[in-house]
Amino acid sequence: MLEARVECIRETARIVYNGDTVDIGDGPLVEVEDLLKRGVTKLLVNLEGMYYLNSAGISTFLATHKLANEKKAKLALYNLHPNVEKVIRMTRMETLLPCFDNECEAARYLDAIPGDSSITTRDTIIVIEDTIDISTSLKNVFEEFKQLLMYKIIKMKDLDGAFNEIMDLKETGLIILDVNHTPTSVMRFLEKVKTTDCLKHIPILIATPDELISNAHFLIRNGADDMLRYPFNKYEVASRIRFVLYHQRKVEEKEQEKEKAMIAMASR
Repeated sequence: MLEARVECIRETARIVYNGDTVDIGDGPLVEVEDLLKRGVTKLLVNLEGMYYLNSAGISTFLATHKLANEKKAKLALYNLHPNVEKVIRMTRMETLLPCFDNECEAARYLDAIPGDSSITTRDTIIVIEDTIDISTSLKNVFEEFKQLLMYKIIKMKDLDGAFNEIMDLKETGLIILDVNHTPTSVMRFLEKVKTTDCLKHIPILIATPDELISNAHFLIRNGADDMLRYPFNKYEVASRIRFVLYHQRKVEEKEQEKEKAMIAMASR
């Protein structure tokens, strides 16, 4: 049996669920449907008490997401039980249903607007193309998942020129690199980025067709972080980019905490 506790403050609602999803029907969550009718536009959904998610539950959450989208509302899940999180990851639902560790992060997402640094301190994706039209494909994905992927794309061609431009930018969150660039120029670019203190934290993904996957693996062993298969699967791309940027932000936050701790110790 699924039980819900609802708290509502102006346009924001917090829903805490306890139980499983066995008895959920095919439509959206009743509580969410009611809140949307009352004009709520931000929905914080706490799933810490939900220990099981079945196929009916998946259908319900997808219906809920669709309804929220139609009403121009935003939905964020947080405090997921490991069993529920596993199901969401396996079904790739996180591309539609943003999931966060805690309420603070979920609220930051709901309060953000496209390009707002409250989602990430770095909101620009650099695309360095050669023969693959990465930027157009990405823009199509971003348009479909615009509530989840709120980043701007800057297209570049020349690797050396791209490095100099990235040095001048302050908000680069991700670099996507065409595997078709010459291997020596890519290796030189990777080395320069990963040995530059202000850039080495930036994740680098290699866009590659299936026939060049071995080249992408080689680049990953030499400094790149991961790959994106081309032509893109929109769900895979949305999921992978959110995952990479989210975890990169967590790394940056930990580094900032370390710096604060060192400063505090030094001032004693």
